[in-house]
Amino acid sequence: MNRRKKIVLIADDEEDLTWSISLSLKRDKKNIRVFCVNSGSAAIDYFDKHEVNLLVTDLRMPDQDGFAIIQHIKEKEFSTKVLVMTAYGSAEINEELMRQGCADYIEKPFEIAVLKQKIYSILEDKSSIDSSGDTLRSQIKRILLMSQNLPELLLTVYQGRRQGKLLFSEGRVCCAELGSKRGKAALLEMLDWRDFVLKAENGVKEISVP
Repeated sequence: MNRRKKIVLIADDEEDLTWSISLSLKRDKKNIRVFCVNSGSAAIDYFDKHEVNLLVTDLRMPDQDGFAIIQHIKEKEFSTKVLVMTAYGSAEINEELMRQGCADYIEKPFEIAVLKQKIYSILEDKSSIDSSGDTLRSQIKRILLMSQNLPELLLTVYQGRRQGKLLFSEGRVCCAELGSKRGKAALLEMLDWRDFVLKAENGVKEISVP
């Protein structure tokens, strides 16, 4: 079975750097597609037209900076993971990036081999479960059978640009959220989804609302 290629978007105003990273990634012949942009506004425009699995972005760029792109991803509730490249690393920057939910960051200058290791590690996140064509309804049944002894379980469901959350307590749905929808309306809309990715977290007692 052919797996759908993961999309990686590289955003940096240094064209030579984006070209070098892209070329090195393509040479590895992994199951990914790589695209490059050279400004923050171009990255935001790309997000509004395409699905992206991983954004690799510089922080300081003309017009819109890396934080503006990250904020755009959060506001649109995209499921994109973020890896930041920066020449201005500090404890404060690291703390802010983690607070923003970024997967990782790397300080410039760096070895491209090290950057690639981080990229592949993020894309191969073992806490995510690919649906492989099943409906969400059928996946939930399997997961609950395997997790029947867990008192609380949070499933975050990613389908394209949509993200929903299902909170289970003792094997039953106690809360559902999809955009502005809550409860039964959110649950019913998600149950027949296909081509989604699930992320499971144990011991979560409530859904946090941004």
